[in-house]
Amino acid sequence: MAHVLTDAEFAALLEAGPNALVVTDVPGNVLLMNAQAERLFGYDRKELTGKAIETLIPERHRSLRPIGAGRKLVGLRKDGSEFPVEISLTPFRSGDRLWVFAATSDSADPNSADAMLRRSESYLAAAQRLTQNCSWAWDPRQDRLLHCSEEVFRIYGLDAENDVPTYEMLLQRIHPDDRDWVRESTAQIIRHKQERLLEYRIVLPDGTLKYIESVRRPVMDERGNVYELLGTSVDVTERRRAEDALRRGEAYLAEAQRLSRTGSWAWDPRRDRMLHCSEEIFRIYALDPADGMPDFETLFQRVHPEDRDWVKERTFEGVRQREERLLEYRIVLPDGAVKYIESVRRPVLDKIGNVVEVVGTSLDVTERKRFQQERERLHKLEADIAHVNRVSMLGELAASLAHEVKQPLSAIILNAKACQQWIDQTPSNTEQARASTKRIEQDGNRAIEIIERVRSFYKKDAPLRREPVDLSQLAQEMIRLLRGEAARNSVAVRLDLADGLPKVMADPVQLQQVFINLVLNAFEAMRERGGELTIGSQLTDGEVTISVGDTGEGLPVENLERIFDPFFTTKPEGSGMGLALTRSIVESHGGRIWAVVNAGPGATFHFGLPALSEPKESVFLRA
Repeated sequence: MAHVLTDAEFAALLEAGPNALVVTDVPGNVLLMNAQAERLFGYDRKELTGKAIETLIPERHRSLRPIGAGRKLVGLRKDGSEFPVEISLTPFRSGDRLWVFAATSDSADPNSADAMLRRSESYLAAAQRLTQNCSWAWDPRQDRLLHCSEEVFRIYGLDAENDVPTYEMLLQRIHPDDRDWVRESTAQIIRHKQERLLEYRIVLPDGTLKYIESVRRPVMDERGNVYELLGTSVDVTERRRAEDALRRGEAYLAEAQRLSRTGSWAWDPRRDRMLHCSEEIFRIYALDPADGMPDFETLFQRVHPEDRDWVKERTFEGVRQREERLLEYRIVLPDGAVKYIESVRRPVLDKIGNVVEVVGTSLDVTERKRFQQERERLHKLEADIAHVNRVSMLGELAASLAHEVKQPLSAIILNAKACQQWIDQTPSNTEQARASTKRIEQDGNRAIEIIERVRSFYKKDAPLRREPVDLSQLAQEMIRLLRGEAARNSVAVRLDLADGLPKVMADPVQLQQVFINLVLNAFEAMRERGGELTIGSQLTDGEVTISVGDTGEGLPVENLERIFDPFFTTKPEGSGMGLALTRSIVESHGGRIWAVVNAGPGATFHFGLPALSEPKESVFLRA
């Protein structure tokens, strides 16, 4: 692509020209002029900007047609004096259309050797400024510079008004860490009489650091002795900084891929060859980077045999349908280790819709997969332990069930006898008989509910139910079920339950287990000498809280935070799972559970669940 000159570059070229140059717009008004034009016509450029070119050349050609060099006209200086001038008129496009007047006085021949040499030197100087490239020549025998282009002064931060610098002055600009190496490398160039490319840093007086790329070529006489060293120095600071930034970006990307265990790759399906593989791909697939870029088939051979055909088919299906694919599969490393991979594969299309490459990522999700499997195993273990825990208490519940069912069954028998008596009367009292049968139905349903509630409690894989539950009412029901256990442990039960509390959304069977675990633990703590069990309920900050307190042995203060951890127990015969499961149930309902040591004997367990609605005015029931 052709280089479009900036305003600064155009002005620099204008100044570099050997002739007087004046740039005008189409109407002929002066826009720019160089120093040679100022000297030739005696004007400061600011004085002429915006004025017509006739101020300098009254007889200019008004048609603005190109005029070759050599047209002789009369020039007009600022002091009013006239002088012969040769001009050329050339159109130049740079944004708007411009015209360039080139003027030479005293009939100077622009085609003479001197004029052409001056033009060549000016063009070379301008080119070196634009490319930030300088040239120099050094006589190693006399240790003196024979030539320095203007750009040497600018690159090395030297004063152009001074004489040609010495070679030692240029060496002193080199960074101290590179100076001896550059000096020795230059000496080797002379000894071995071979051209060499050197890269080093220079430090300017203001502390500016530049990166230099220098080519140094020895020049030899007829006998093969080096009498001159020609060199170029290119300021590659911007390029070096861009390369350093690119390397840093690549390093950051590689580190990010290593930390996230994500590799990237690109594959050309038309030629069946890999275009790119990041370092992390080699690590994930256990490939040796020294073996070079792997082919796509090598990666496929790492895929688990049970997944390989499926992965290949899904990959080529994505290419055919030009669609992104997310694949999850296993790979097997040479040492037999199995990894789980999550891979995204996206086809890249050309302008006409053909797939030119497939870019992809491969994420090592082995740890995440194993964590999921372990979590599922633990969930199953928790469910099994909970089931065993419920079944282990079946004996206690069976006794309570017999006590609870006895009352509605006795009521059914009495109501049946009463019904028979009302029927046997003459005349039969059908109204009273009907009322008795209604009571029989109610007592039968009550017995069924008691049985079903206990059955669901110990039935494995019973479906979870979430329904509004009155915790105070549930607490009373569980105390009735465990009344026999309380009597055997010489425990008095005191209820401090608030009436009218909002309900909570919960599985009533699971909450029964929470109550039973906490109450039986309290009975266990008081079995040696009896005591008092206190169950309370209240509303605090939108949370219904239940407390279960005892006057037993209490809890070790130093382990208070650990009592809910799995397998931690303070009882020799304990499994350490009861409180862990209790906490799991409460937290699965969005609640929390904690324990405190009483000021007196014993300890109190609290658990709270989110309330469903605002409570009514609380009335406490005490027993």
